[in-house]
Amino acid sequence: MRCKKRDQARKTFGNDLKLIAQVDSEKCSDIDECASNPCQNGGSCQDRVNSYNCTCAAGFTGVNCQTDIDECAFNPCQNGGSCQDRVNSYSCTCASGFAGEKCELAIEWLKVGSEVCIGSKNDMFGRFIIPVACHVLNFKLVYVSGGGISWSTGIPKAYWGTIKNNNKDLNLHITDVKNNRISPPPDFPLRSASNYMTYQLPGVTNMDPELTFPELSPPLAVTAGKEFRIWVDQDLINIYERNNEGQTYIDDCTSNPCQNGGSCQDRVNSYNCTCAAGFVGEHCERAIEWLKAGSAVCIGGKNNQSGNFTIPVACHVLNFKLVNVSGGGLSWKPGDTKAYWGTTIRHNNKDLNLHITDADNNRISPPPDFPLTYVRFGFLIYQLPGVTNMDPELTFPELSPPLAVTAGKEFRIWVDEDLKNIYEEDNEGQTCADVWIRKY
Repeated sequence: MRCKKRDQARKTFGNDLKLIAQVDSEKCSDIDECASNPCQNGGSCQDRVNSYNCTCAAGFTGVNCQTDIDECAFNPCQNGGSCQDRVNSYSCTCASGFAGEKCELAIEWLKVGSEVCIGSKNDMFGRFIIPVACHVLNFKLVYVSGGGISWSTGIPKAYWGTIKNNNKDLNLHITDVKNNRISPPPDFPLRSASNYMTYQLPGVTNMDPELTFPELSPPLAVTAGKEFRIWVDQDLINIYERNNEGQTYIDDCTSNPCQNGGSCQDRVNSYNCTCAAGFVGEHCERAIEWLKAGSAVCIGGKNNQSGNFTIPVACHVLNFKLVNVSGGGLSWKPGDTKAYWGTTIRHNNKDLNLHITDADNNRISPPPDFPLTYVRFGFLIYQLPGVTNMDPELTFPELSPPLAVTAGKEFRIWVDEDLKNIYEEDNEGQTCADVWIRKY
């Protein structure tokens, strides 16, 4: 701010009153600090008294917007991608196997349903559906069986073509349901005249066990459930197909659908997974694990002293296990030898008579058809190989099929006499145990 001083003028009126007139003691004009355009990189300037303020354009910071904000500073590129800073943006160069603005999308091969069969005439296209919404980079076919296809009887067959008597020509095409060509795309170079759509790919023969189609650019965005078709070109455009013969089948195991070390067996239009130990499911996708079902429970031998527990999660139960905590055990009458897992009616260490039921007292484990070793007078005594009734743990037999349960499902552990209300009056003692379930 720049100011000029002026004189004061005074006038006196009478003896007592003075009028002091201040005539522009300081006359000031504000200097525009924005006149020199201090704000850089497209920032806008707001003048202040003896100062200014810059409002920066996106991507810049600093008093004068002189600093380009480094959008790479927070490592936005995932999965090993490298970041290149831009003005108010960044670009990721993704590591192999990843895509997306931040390299957040894993590129993977996905098997789309069961195998398909491709004929060469009378609309014998191979139909398949992509089960998920995704961006498709390319398609791959893996030969299973069928012997191949040929242009005419006596002409050598090939898995991926019918036209020429050489092993390089290919004439399979993938289309949408309206038979618009998708892969190879319509602008892909063809090498055949006379309306055929024959093409070649570097290093590929029509008898290779796999055919990987050219990569699509840009990738093809598809919705879940989108249908596609695989055609021989003559069948697609209905030319010279009458003498075509043969079929090609595609391997269902090629995409490795069996997870967690499972092995795949190809079937006609399907496959079967044999799971490694510790896994189950159609694709071996579910891990088998032991889960502790709440706090320890105590089991008595009479007067409805069942040990009650709930399973906290929805799952499939393969079997139950009890781990002794305390309680000293059970006996059939005072003075008899006690055991953790039975009342020793027959005074041996192999008899077991604990049973797991549902909340309605229906026997679950061992199941009702499990072989019993002593049923006289209604007892439900059984034995398990290598197990005694004083072992610190009791693992019940595996359930077949596994038991499907909902979260919060209640179960009970009974001594057989208490469950059936027979000969229980002299039973004594209790067993307290943690309950474990083996589930997936």
